Amino acid sequence: MSIEAFVIQYGHYAGAFLGITLSALGASLGQGYSFHGTEESLSRQEESATAAKQLQFAGLLVIESGPALGFILFIWGLLGNQNPTTLPIALTEFSIGLSFGLSALIAGISAGRTVAAATHAISRQPFLAKKISTLMILMESFSEASVIFSFILGLVIKFKMPPELTLPVAIKLSAASLTLSLATVGAGIAQGMLASINIAAVGLNQHAYTKIATFTFITMAFIETPIFFAFFIAMRMVSLTLADSVSWIQALGFFGITFSSGFGSAGPAMAAAFLSGKAVTQIALDINQYDSLRKTATIVLLLLETGAIYSLLISLILSSVIS
Repeated sequence: MSIEAFVIQYGHYAGAFLGITLSALGASLGQGYSFHGTEESLSRQEESATAAKQLQFAGLLVIESGPALGFILFIWGLLGNQNPTTLPIALTEFSIGLSFGLSALIAGISAGRTVAAATHAISRQPFLAKKISTLMILMESFSEASVIFSFILGLVIKFKMPPELTLPVAIKLSAASLTLSLATVGAGIAQGMLASINIAAVGLNQHAYTKIATFTFITMAFIETPIFFAFFIAMRMVSLTLADSVSWIQALGFFGITFSSGFGSAGPAMAAAFLSGKAVTQIALDINQYDSLRKTATIVLLLLETGAIYSLLISLILSSVIS
């Protein structure tokens, strides 16, 4: 069997299995992080057992949303087009499953780290259990937003995928999927870093909760913005109509957009999380430094965001040139 025949026969099913497998793996690892964090918090503070278990249960419900969406794509992938007869269709469906699976994998791990950090914080500050729980759920929701974006993009690509799909168009659609995937992977790692450090900071100083929460949401907005940029670029790539003269070799240029937008979004997101983590730790240790730290950090966050804006502009120019 040739490589092309193998991809045509199994690429369709591989995409469906990758989506559900990677999302389930992410949820499993996230649950492991959350259970481990809960057990450690119970060993430190038995009086917080009820609050910690309730918080863990709420966190697990959010973690499970990734596999639930992955299961929908899995069923649709198996039943929607059981016998793809062309290489372009098989490649496109494989990329949809891979992209969604990677996003769900990182989001599940990030959400699990968030739950673990929250249970630790409750063991230190049991009287802030409700506020910590609210902060945890909001931060988990930000993590799962990237999974929803990947799911929506996958649906759009499936609806726009014609039976007579050509190889250049398939390359374009695959690049669109991976563009958003790279951005969400970077943002997911950043959100996990941000959640674990910032919620832990609440456990250090209960009086700094309001200031830490406010600063956390500001940082989350900066982390989420590059994902919106990547989602916009991916949707633009999907909607672009290629000229008949565009060959599959020329269409490979769309992967330049993937790297430009994907890494251009991931870098600022992780840098913003690192910066915020350092700032909130200092706020927890000395709340009187809040104003100066907030102003300085906001200026740096704005400068970091220019990297994502430059990547957006480069991606727009490249998409226009290639098409």
